[in-house]
Amino acid sequence: MKKNRLWLTMVSLMGASVTVASASFTGFYAGGSIGAAMLQGTHQYSNGTSAPAGKQKVNALGYLAGGNFGYIRQMGDSKLVLGGEAFATMAGPNAKKDLQIPDGSIEGKVNISQKMFFGAAIIVGAVMNPKVMMYTKLAYEMDKFELKYTNLTYGTVPAEKFTKSVRGIVPSLGALCKVSNSLLVGGEYSYALIGKLEPRKDATVINGAQRGYSYTPTEHRVVAKIVYLF
Repeated sequence: MKKNRLWLTMVSLMGASVTVASASFTGFYAGGSIGAAMLQGTHQYSNGTSAPAGKQKVNALGYLAGGNFGYIRQMGDSKLVLGGEAFATMAGPNAKKDLQIPDGSIEGKVNISQKMFFGAAIIVGAVMNPKVMMYTKLAYEMDKFELKYTNLTYGTVPAEKFTKSVRGIVPSLGALCKVSNSLLVGGEYSYALIGKLEPRKDATVINGAQRGYSYTPTEHRVVAKIVYLF
């Protein structure tokens, strides 16, 4: 009887320790994400200070694939989780548009492609049950774009290419579920407020006009995540 009670006590303690461990969202972590992004915004093309600008809506769907590492801590016996992370992601959205002012002829094409983004974020979460954590995240990131202008009918060159990096603020909502004490899976939605891209802005008249390009993008992102908690 004593031996049986001892075994029952040990099993109970082990079960309690697993429950406590499962409920704890604390530690350093590393993970990866894969998903999709919808890039949106308006590209503006100006062909002279007196002419109205040409505006083209730019929408492009592309892949996202990246990695992150960070630290989270569940605050004592509360449900509050605080933390931070760093991340880097390759991006695939790509869009092509004609360059044209209102009632004017087409003067070329623009190809806008997002290459990557990286940055850092703060995390505020809440433990919903021993296995699930909901969280919000606010990131400050750097986005890299490439803008190619081809079939140009003005100036001395038929094509121009610009690589631009801009900063942005990105709020997110997400959830993580524990598959085991260390392995977590989940998903995340983000809305990226990316800064204005202005690859060309002529200060003087060149070949009869002052031309300029600008693009102010936003982006919806949805990713699936896998995280290993150390």
